[in-house]
Amino acid sequence: MSPPSIQNVSVAQAAAVALRASHAATLGALLSGIPKVKTGDVPAAVTALMDAADQYKASVPIVDKADRRSRPTISGARAAVKNLDKTLEDALDQLGQLPINAVTALTDAQAAPLGKLRADLTQICAITKAAFVKLNSEPDKAADHARNILACDVAAVFRDILTLSPSATRDTAIAAKKSRGGAAYARVLRATLVAAGVTQNVDIGPLIDSGRRLLADPEMPHNL
Repeated sequence: MSPPSIQNVSVAQAAAVALRASHAATLGALLSGIPKVKTGDVPAAVTALMDAADQYKASVPIVDKADRRSRPTISGARAAVKNLDKTLEDALDQLGQLPINAVTALTDAQAAPLGKLRADLTQICAITKAAFVKLNSEPDKAADHARNILACDVAAVFRDILTLSPSATRDTAIAAKKSRGGAAYARVLRATLVAAGVTQNVDIGPLIDSGRRLLADPEMPHNL
């Protein structure tokens, strides 16, 4: 497979820059429409929100063909480790069936007897089995700590830059009157998630609760 050309890379970079600018513009327009938000505070808030989105992207590197970001699942990790273990077990079996000239080539290549290679493979097999046991003990749906931190970052923008309190109101609540700034934190959080590459529908409620809880944590960087 040939490497991408400089022209293709440049096109991809230009598209990424344009997409980032589009997300920043969306956040700016959203913030400008929230009552009590001072116009002069919007640029700094947008910069901080985009930085938070970039931090999330850096912590969630898995991107599918549609450029959607997702976390690797525990079940996927179990399957991968199980497949690796089977491959290693097969390699051990094949090691005992090698013709003499193949054995000679291997021992010459590593300047050690075949038993050394077998011992190394056996050790790696033991490691993969231990990893599988550990993964088997973990819940199928682990907490997404990176999203919780993102929610906290957005809440910090409200508190520290916009000097507004991030409310617990969900943006799906009937009581949220968006024309009056209702559910502002929820709406900005959702838009920041989109800027971070989270395109699937997200239950924003738990994230709002986590963001507000972490913002109140004296050990969080925002409070140090």
